[in-house]
Amino acid sequence: MTVFRIPVRWLLFRQLLLSAILVVNLSSAWVSTVTTIRSTAISSRFHVIGNGKSNSYIINGEHITTTTEDSVLSKCQTPQKSRRDVLAKCTTGIFAVATGISPVLPVSADTDVEIPLPPVEVTPLSSDGKKLFNEGRALESQGNMIAAQRLYNKVTKISPRFIYGWSNLGNTQVALGDLPAAEENYSKAINLCKESSAEAAAQGFGIKKCSDLYVLLLNRGTVRLNTPGRKEEALRDLRQASTLRERPDAVILQNLARAEELNGLYNMADKNYNLAISMTANEVNPFWLRSAMVKLQLGDLQGGRDLLKRVENRFPDAPEVKAASATFLWAMQKQQQNKPAPLLIATTSASATNASDDTPKTAPVDYLIDAQRKFLEIPDRPRLRFVDSKYLEETIAWPPLMIEGVTSIARNVGDYNRGASGIAEVPAAQ
Repeated sequence: MTVFRIPVRWLLFRQLLLSAILVVNLSSAWVSTVTTIRSTAISSRFHVIGNGKSNSYIINGEHITTTTEDSVLSKCQTPQKSRRDVLAKCTTGIFAVATGISPVLPVSADTDVEIPLPPVEVTPLSSDGKKLFNEGRALESQGNMIAAQRLYNKVTKISPRFIYGWSNLGNTQVALGDLPAAEENYSKAINLCKESSAEAAAQGFGIKKCSDLYVLLLNRGTVRLNTPGRKEEALRDLRQASTLRERPDAVILQNLARAEELNGLYNMADKNYNLAISMTANEVNPFWLRSAMVKLQLGDLQGGRDLLKRVENRFPDAPEVKAASATFLWAMQKQQQNKPAPLLIATTSASATNASDDTPKTAPVDYLIDAQRKFLEIPDRPRLRFVDSKYLEETIAWPPLMIEGVTSIARNVGDYNRGASGIAEVPAAQ
């Protein structure tokens, strides 16, 4: 008598397959009922949203969507690669439906599960976050930036989707000189603000949205304006801020003009400087000096000189103002030298021949001496900064003609020799 030994795993596979066929052949009404009852359980266990009509969940790292006409069991009807796949996928679904036990399976790293983000917060939803934010604002208004920054850091941890937690944190970082961190946090606030506007547009009227995008762009653009190598990005931010503002704004205009100046767009910079000055004509501001320099670069020596006189009256002891004044005198000397000499016409009139030799004659003014004298009014340490090309081109970023003039004056007074000999080592101004 021949005895056939059948492996146990074949018997197990046969039994499970028969069970699968039995369950699959049940009436569609029963399957629909079971699926509807279990949809909530499956969704909650697998953290995937279901709405009763369509449910999404994961089995063995595979994303599956069913409707009320389908069930987990329908997965068994699709061709599988091997018996191992049948056992792994079919039995899991059968036991989940039959017993109501949904084993928590690990989600594969390759599986894309869409988890909705919480809504953007225009005001803090957390009462703790709101309290800390208000305390931080009070400290910021008092000038206590370190304490305010500490509270804003807590706010961003409690409410990471709160727009102004990030922007106010950036404000304190600017005040404390941490420009890279400030730019990063302004960027987070800008992205959240844009997201808020998109949500409000999708949901219709009555939804509170972020309406301060132009302010956030102005802040980030100003930070980039003062960061070497970011002048193009600064110009882009400030132009967008000006467009969103939809009306002239003196603060935006003066920063936009500065960005245009740094990018070599002197005619556009001059126009925006003029508009900003017309809006602040009653009070002289430091940016008026930049406007005067741009006018000199464009060849408007007299217009720049008129502005510079008002700046000198307002800030008489500022080293940069004194250096700029000396440079304008250098430019006046250069202009005088370039003027053509007046033609001398011979005359034989009696009045001319009998004219007295004692008539006073006006000698040309030597503006170069005045320029050197004005430049030497600056104390040694701040004056020697103007020998440093990096300071001139990056820190204060003067236009080319201004740099040429102040460099010439510094050479004439001997500052370049002093700087080369290492007598004074002057750090760049902050």
